[in-house]
Amino acid sequence: MSDKDVQPRPSPYLRLLPPAAHLARSTATLVLAVTAVLLLLVTLFGSNGLGEYYKLRTQHDQMAAERERLQSETEQLKEKLAALRSEPFALEKLARERYNMRRQEEHVILLRPEP
Repeated sequence: MSDKDVQPRPSPYLRLLPPAAHLARSTATLVLAVTAVLLLLVTLFGSNGLGEYYKLRTQHDQMAAERERLQSETEQLKEKLAALRSEPFALEKLARERYNMRRQEEHVILLRPEP
């Protein structure tokens, strides 16, 4: 028996699709591809796209740095307040420097900067 004598039998699991089915399948694939491209474009360039994300991320980082700076400043002010409450010399120093206060026997001389 040679190969010419053997007739191929179609598999019961493989069906040949009519041309209309191929057209419908290719149309569905095209619609899916166009939808995916449009979704990608909206994600990248839309009002809530990547540009907006990076802008908000930068703003978040700036605000976090500002918060850290303010927290350290708050800690310094708390330490200064505790020193003013507990040390009389610190309170006297602040009164002399900021308000030009003096003791009864002292004289305050204010120097003006030259114009």
